[in-house]
Amino acid sequence: MRSRCYAVRMNELELAQQRIEALRAAIEKVSEGNRTAFGRRLGYKDGAFVRQMLSGDRPVTEKTIRAIEAIPGMRGWFSKHQLAVDEARATQSSGKHKKSGTDTSISGQKGSVLTELPGTSRHTMEKNTEPGPQTKGTFPLISWAQAGTWETIVDKFEFGDAEQWLDSPFAVSEKSYYLRVRGESNYDPADPRSFREGEIVLIDPRADPAHRKFVIVQIDGEAEPVLRQLLIEGERRYLKALNPAWPDRIVEFDDMNARICGVVRSKIVDYD
Repeated sequence: MRSRCYAVRMNELELAQQRIEALRAAIEKVSEGNRTAFGRRLGYKDGAFVRQMLSGDRPVTEKTIRAIEAIPGMRGWFSKHQLAVDEARATQSSGKHKKSGTDTSISGQKGSVLTELPGTSRHTMEKNTEPGPQTKGTFPLISWAQAGTWETIVDKFEFGDAEQWLDSPFAVSEKSYYLRVRGESNYDPADPRSFREGEIVLIDPRADPAHRKFVIVQIDGEAEPVLRQLLIEGERRYLKALNPAWPDRIVEFDDMNARICGVVRSKIVDYD
């Protein structure tokens, strides 16, 4: 019984170490080794959580694995890494029984059993290519109900609470978020700036809600906020639905009956 428990414990330790190595390779691939940038891709404010996982102080959990593999280009990362490790071991094992060293590495040198693991390509070893464009942060795609109370829940928001995480094309405040457009109230076929159902918009709650900006606004008595264009004339403010056939297309509001939750900064169009 004691030997069985020891074996199970060793398997657990081996699995934990394999996940740490896969995490380290993922950091190299996604953010060129920058742990802070990688932590932000996972929804954390810095790289402290990532460093704790690399040191073994925190486990690399299934939830974390799912979050990493949700990053574009990282699907199946941990299973692929494990497969590569197994192949490397098999190559090493077979090489021990050969009388002459004729194995070649990915660089073509004899006597090497180096196998190209995910995240350890010649690009990462030689650093002889230009890095890709850097994103300005990764932000959650949330529900409209969450958007209405975002200021009260953002500090407790966890990675798994979002539908998905998306990169921002430019700098926005750290509490920005994405929403998926619903309904037809803001679609005008004649206006390319209008919003079709299913499109995704980036919202910055710290941006200035200036005249003619598109805003997310929570109206008293409504369960969820809405997307509208803000119109300002002197001291008076109005909300405009972009659909020209929408009833009550323009309505006046003030701080007593509505609250602006953020300003639209960009939109993502999915043609699938």
